[in-house]
Amino acid sequence: MSPERCDQLGGQRVFGYYPVEKHDVQRDGERTAIWDLMGKDAVLFHHAADVDPESMDSQYVRQSRAWFDILRAVVVSFGPVGPRGCRICL
Repeated sequence: MSPERCDQLGGQRVFGYYPVEKHDVQRDGERTAIWDLMGKDAVLFHHAADVDPESMDSQYVRQSRAWFDILRAVVVSFGPVGPRGCRICL
């Protein structure tokens, strides 16, 4: 799930183990291997912050937000093209 989608959820988060599959694609006339996150096939688990900031769900939501904020900062620092010319999309 993209960080932008998580922002729209407010005090809620969903989590899923996305299956990863290797595919070959054409890029600049050459076959290139990519690793594809198959999010559409993931089972999602719902967490919502509640009145107790120390509850499991509240902690999960808070830590997820912190993780996505760091991930977004790292991805943005690469600009539109990441390391080794890889496109990075969230």
